[in-house]
Amino acid sequence: MACDSSNANGPQGQARVKQLIENGALVVDVRTQQEFDSGHFPNALHIPVAAIPQRLDEFGTDKDRPIVLYCLSGARSGQAKAFLEAKGYRNVVNAGGINDMPDVAL
Repeated sequence: MACDSSNANGPQGQARVKQLIENGALVVDVRTQQEFDSGHFPNALHIPVAAIPQRLDEFGTDKDRPIVLYCLSGARSGQAKAFLEAKGYRNVVNAGGINDMPDVAL
């Protein structure tokens, strides 16, 4: 997977991520199982970055559906974003690290 660690940090980026999540975006935690077990965003789907190619079907067939990715720092979610975009997904956002995720009432 190519590496694109650009993410949605900053007030405008976080506001966009929050809006996407509130409107039903698929939220995916791409960290390891141990990291996920230590705490994760509510209702996040867990697909470690290395497993994405084998679990691509879990992202669905609607390639316009918003997908919000996060990891610990934004690097792995950047890799996942680049991979998904290469597979034709058009609305993928790297939200950065778990601590960058917005507070959302789910």
